Amino acid sequence: MDYFGQLKQLAKNPTADNCKVVLQEIPNNRHLRDHFFKEIENFSAWLPMLKSKNVFEDVPYKYASDDGYVITQPWPPLDFLIRIVEESNDYKTLKQVADIAFCIPETKNARVNIDLLDLAAKLPAQLSSELMPRIMSALNSEGLYLMGDMISGLLIKFNEAGFKENLLEISEKVIFDEKFNPYFKDTYIGNNTDFYFYDSLLTVLSGFNHKDILRLLHDRALEGLSLTYEDNHHEKYNTMYWTHVFDDEVENDGLALMYVSKLFLSIKNLMSSSNATLEEIVIMLSEGNKEKNWHIIDALILKILETYDEQQTYDSYRIDLHNKLADYEENRRNRGESQAIRSNHVSPYSEEELSSLTAIDVLERLRKYEGPVVDDYFNESPSRIGLRQCVERQIKQRPKEFVECLEVFMKLENDDCANLICSFTQADFVSDTVFEKAYLALINEFIENRYDFSSEQNRRNFSQSVCRIFRKIYSSPDCYLRLNGFAFKALDKIINDKSISSAILSSTRVNRFHELALHALNTPFVEAFGCFLDCYLTPDTKWKDIRSREDIDAFKSYILSSVRVNASASFCFKLGQKIYLLHALDEKWFVCNLKNIVLNNYPNELWEAFIAGVMEQRFICNDFLDDIYRNAIRHVSTEEYLSNPYERDDFSIEKGIAKHISFFYCQLDEQNCKADSLTNFIFVHGSLPLKRAFLSKADYQLKKDDCPVNAFYKIKELIDWRYEELGKTNFASDRTSELTGFFVLFPSLVKFDPEWSLRYLCEFMTLFELNDQSSYQFSIIDSLVGQAERFPFLTAQSLLSLVKHSKKNLHYFSRLKMLIEALHHHGRDDTHSILKEVVSRLSSKGICPELTELFSGARLTISGQP
Repeated sequence: MDYFGQLKQLAKNPTADNCKVVLQEIPNNRHLRDHFFKEIENFSAWLPMLKSKNVFEDVPYKYASDDGYVITQPWPPLDFLIRIVEESNDYKTLKQVADIAFCIPETKNARVNIDLLDLAAKLPAQLSSELMPRIMSALNSEGLYLMGDMISGLLIKFNEAGFKENLLEISEKVIFDEKFNPYFKDTYIGNNTDFYFYDSLLTVLSGFNHKDILRLLHDRALEGLSLTYEDNHHEKYNTMYWTHVFDDEVENDGLALMYVSKLFLSIKNLMSSSNATLEEIVIMLSEGNKEKNWHIIDALILKILETYDEQQTYDSYRIDLHNKLADYEENRRNRGESQAIRSNHVSPYSEEELSSLTAIDVLERLRKYEGPVVDDYFNESPSRIGLRQCVERQIKQRPKEFVECLEVFMKLENDDCANLICSFTQADFVSDTVFEKAYLALINEFIENRYDFSSEQNRRNFSQSVCRIFRKIYSSPDCYLRLNGFAFKALDKIINDKSISSAILSSTRVNRFHELALHALNTPFVEAFGCFLDCYLTPDTKWKDIRSREDIDAFKSYILSSVRVNASASFCFKLGQKIYLLHALDEKWFVCNLKNIVLNNYPNELWEAFIAGVMEQRFICNDFLDDIYRNAIRHVSTEEYLSNPYERDDFSIEKGIAKHISFFYCQLDEQNCKADSLTNFIFVHGSLPLKRAFLSKADYQLKKDDCPVNAFYKIKELIDWRYEELGKTNFASDRTSELTGFFVLFPSLVKFDPEWSLRYLCEFMTLFELNDQSSYQFSIIDSLVGQAERFPFLTAQSLLSLVKHSKKNLHYFSRLKMLIEALHHHGRDDTHSILKEVVSRLSSKGICPELTELFSGARLTISGQP
């Protein structure tokens, strides 16, 4: 049946009967529902009907996948409401949308909450204001600040429309969010993505020029300092460091400092716009700091006075603060307290002074500097490191000017030269022949005269810098890395330098495969090899043009020699990542030479690393990898492999094989499962864990938004085939367990074909006792709830099988109760008969005993028992 075509016709004709057909006769599949909503044009006609059928109240749950990841499902009805707001200018229709959004149940599904905030930001301000209770509940959800853009848009709307009360209510919630309180003790928050968005959100708030928001930031900054430090004697940083805070550069540092930074930003904006006086600011800060006497707040007041007190009204107060902070530093030094090392050292020359000089003069200043190498943290004395950092910033601003200063570069000390060459990586430049020629001359001089005598750290930094710059330069069909130039010479030097390695790989597979990508990235010769491939096989270049290059044979020879020589796990991982490029370059050469080396000469450890690299790619399955996959399937099915308890972790090649071949089978493979395909090979020659993993990973394909419709039919064909084949063995217990993967698939399958899925669910649970994680119970029970109305008898049979064959106690009582009540309401006598046994079995275990009232007057029995 062509559901998509039918839905398109139904969407064009908004009637009560068509609404009933959509909701009751067509599977409740996310892809189908999304298609239906996208085809609707008459918003005002469909909205009341859909609302009356509670379409906008069935919010999808978040759940844990079999891999342990939290899945937050999209919700097509809410996407539909957002589309209406984006396309309609009719206030009455927008009012309907706002009323519906107001009634959407509270949820922990972060994706739904994000969309709700997006909807509120796109509505007219008056309607957004009416949604405030629902907005505030969304702000309480987990993953809040990944919604940073939506919250910012909503705040800007309220600010521009003059809805001050709503603006302040959301601002207070955002600034004083208690979910962040546990993070105040963290000294580094840069690895938490939430804080990146939160920092941007606070910047938006700081720019509104509201004194009330300033007070909120002030109070939160004081609270944050109290949550971070026991008292002002335990403040971590010295006064020099606080200039870093006041420059609003603390998004990777402590959370308390982030609030102080935004407090100062808000003060600057208010002072610049004349919306606050210096007196008001000084009184607020000084009065608030009386209790704790935080030194950083004193430093903030001092900074403000030095910036804005042009009339020197607070001259005596400024001097007192300066002396107080000087005493504080002296006392810290006398106590011998450890100091945090600053990332910014003191330069003997200012940025402005160096900016006025030519590149040659700047480098000469560094070459001739005779001061200390490292500055004094307490006395803030200048140093060579401080000057070098200042020069690095100049290079980032003027890369094309500095890259031509070869002669002066080569006069610098080795550390200075290596570090300055690395600073080109961060520069923003457009590559041209002039820059390329000058840069290659610079690195060639370093390779010839300095590389072998450099420290390991300098060589590592140099190699990383070269790879990044080369990827910028050699990135087009007209500009690729040639094998007779300085660029190849530099990469060849790094590729053959095995003295710089990454960390030692972990001893167990459970950690090793998880870390291989990081090792490949951090091992210079491996990354240089990857860079060599990327810069020769440039993006957007036709293969026929690459094959016609005059140095193509030299390129192939170099690849073969590198593969033979570089026997390490990280190199094999990188080779696996890039293997599809080498095959596409020349299939005959690949099969005759490279593939034979990979398949026949690698010991197990390197072979596994190579396969892990292949699996790390997003799109893997191509015909040329057929032999490699078959070897991998044989490898993970050996007794030696299966006897290792660490093999079947989430990062093992076994899981990777299952994920990639299931993707290939569902989306690309034109062969059926019985043909001589990789899928057939898995189920004929693969291990039971691999077969189970294949079915589990196939679930990802059915859940994808871009999943093709025939993916379900391919999975259905596969399960029918496996059931038939296992039936020939009389469902031998040592083979039937492969079908446990069906329980992961069931919630997705039942949306495509409920009747077929329910029949197999009953059959499989009867074949063997279900002994799995409780997450399967939840997903199965939750899926059965959605089928209770249309297929009550089959759903009841499935529930009875679940209750009978579950060794573990059933959980999720509320959903279980909901399912039984729905079956009782929609089912007939045959369904009720099954339910009686279900309720009897549950009540005997003390589960939902109140359900026995559904069958009051009837004697409950368990089959085979009185």
